Amino acid sequence: MHIYPDALAVVRALSPDEPVILNRPHAARRAARYFVEKFPGKVLYAVKANPAPDLIEVLWEAGCCMLLRDFTPLTQLAQQHTSAAAAAQVQGKLQQLQPTGAVTLTADGR
Repeated sequence: MHIYPDALAVVRALSPDEPVILNRPHAARRAARYFVEKFPGKVLYAVKANPAPDLIEVLWEAGCCMLLRDFTPLTQLAQQHTSAAAAAQVQGKLQQLQPTGAVTLTADGR
């Protein structure tokens, strides 16, 4: 993965003909924390919107809940997550579910 200071640097360096995905984990983390702090209810993120493991981890750590039907992205995240407690919670929740059910997972166990 290449790291560039901003989108303009990407355009200058690559001159892409097709869309390019730019990851800004610091911006996602800041926005998620702000939203979780200000929103009065439970903050849900639909994993199907963007199942990128890096984004899921950032949102999870910021306090967002994961709403999902396909458990593959979260299973992958649980396997590589640095927190053994979070990985165990994810694996435990997934074992309780029927394959066709939807689930909401929270970092704080609620």
